[in-house]
Amino acid sequence: MPIINKKLTSKEISNIINSNIVQYYIVRSDIGMSVGKMCSQVAHGAQIFSMYLWKNNIDNLTNKWLNSGYAKIILKGKEKDFNKIKEELSVFVVIDAGLTDNITPGTETVLVTYPILKESSPKILKRLRLLNKE
Repeated sequence: MPIINKKLTSKEISNIINSNIVQYYIVRSDIGMSVGKMCSQVAHGAQIFSMYLWKNNIDNLTNKWLNSGYAKIILKGKEKDFNKIKEELSVFVVIDAGLTDNITPGTETVLVTYPILKESSPKILKRLRLLNKE
């Protein structure tokens, strides 16, 4: 649980380790983003989701996720994966302004899911690979 200047209790640490509620971030791997650009786009996704939370009622699962360490899994996917995910799930979409990395303005760079139970994750997410430095 990222809290500045606070020592975590054993219970808080246990909650983080044992959390089975995760939020997925799917990063476009087929558009040539640099590592820094990918990090920036994922951060934009986190900001978009945070703004959503401030403006809306939080469901019970999201509330549990917020109290158990905000577990995230960062995956990579191509345009076809993005299209399938958007058909199957309600997601937040990060759209690039095209100011760096020669990315076309309006390109979708990251999808962000609502927190979900890891064991209930849809097949489309389970088949994607973790994002790594390639």
